[in-house]
Amino acid sequence: WGSFFYFYLIFHSEMDNIFQRNGKLLLFGGGLIAIFAWIGRDYFVNSRKINKINTEQNSLPIGLFSRRRSIVLFGDSLTQRSYEYGGWGASLSNWFIRKADVINRGFGGYNTRWAKLLLPSIFPLENELSKQHFIITCFFGANDAALPSERVHVPLLEYENNLIEIVTHLKKTSRYVFLISPPPVFEKGRLQYQKEFYGPKATGKLERTYKNSKEYAEMCVKVANQLNVPIIDLWTELQKNPNWNSFFSDGLHFTAEGQQSVFSIIKSVISKHVSPENLSLDLPIGQEMDPTNPLGSFLSHVQNFDINE
Repeated sequence: WGSFFYFYLIFHSEMDNIFQRNGKLLLFGGGLIAIFAWIGRDYFVNSRKINKINTEQNSLPIGLFSRRRSIVLFGDSLTQRSYEYGGWGASLSNWFIRKADVINRGFGGYNTRWAKLLLPSIFPLENELSKQHFIITCFFGANDAALPSERVHVPLLEYENNLIEIVTHLKKTSRYVFLISPPPVFEKGRLQYQKEFYGPKATGKLERTYKNSKEYAEMCVKVANQLNVPIIDLWTELQKNPNWNSFFSDGLHFTAEGQQSVFSIIKSVISKHVSPENLSLDLPIGQEMDPTNPLGSFLSHVQNFDINE
C-alpha cells in the first residue's frame, strides 16, 4: 500500500505541485510506509504459522490420560503399601511403563464392608458399555479375616457377598479384573511385632490367625471361580516357598523380599492374559522421532495407536 500511494502521487497530475515542493519528504514517507507494510506482512505470515503449530499441538490426542491405559490397584494396606521401595505395585508400574499408568487406591485398615461403599465414587458407571480401565486388581480380606473381637472383622458369608458385589461392579468398568486372595498370617511374627510395638502393654493374644486367613482366602478363590475372573492365590503360592515366614515384617505386611515374591506371583498370572510387551507405546521412542518434524512424528504414531488393543 505504501508503494501504491507513492506512485499515485507521482502520476496524478493534480498532485505535481505538491510533489515538486515536498518530493524528498514524500519519498521518505512512502519508503517508510512500504517498509512497515513489508514487516507487517512477515509478522502476519509468521503468526499464521505459529497459530497453525499451536493448533496442531493442541489437537494432538496426547493428554495426561488419553494416551495411557489405566491399571487400578484397589485394596487395603497390602495395596496401599505396595508403592513402598521395591513394592509389588511399584514393580507393576515399572513393568507397564509407557504402556499403562498404575493408580494406587489402597486404603489401610479397610474391609470389604467399607470398600463397597466407595465403588460409585472411585469406579463410576458413567457408561456401562465402555471399559474405563484396562486392569483392576481387587485385594481385600486381610482385615475381614480379623477375629470377631476386632472392629474390622467381617463375617465370612458377608465377606463372600461383599466380594461378589465389588467384583461384579468392577467388571463393568474394566477389561480385566484380577482377584487377589489374602495372604497367610505368620502368627509368631504377629506376636513378636505386638511385643515390639506395645511393649509391656502387649496382650500376647492374636487378633488374626493362620486358620482364619485360610478360610477367607478359600472364599476369595471360590468367588473368583464363580464370577469367572482370574484369581491370584497368594495364600497358596507364597507358602510354596519353605521360608515364606520371612516375607512378613509383622506377620501380616510384606518385607521387601515379600513384596518381590508377591509381584512375581501377580506377574505370572497377569501374563497369562495380557503382557505389556504386546502393547504399543503411547508415543514413538526417541530413535523414531524426526528432529526436523517432531509434530509429524507424533501425528504419524497416534494415527496408528489403539488404546483398546
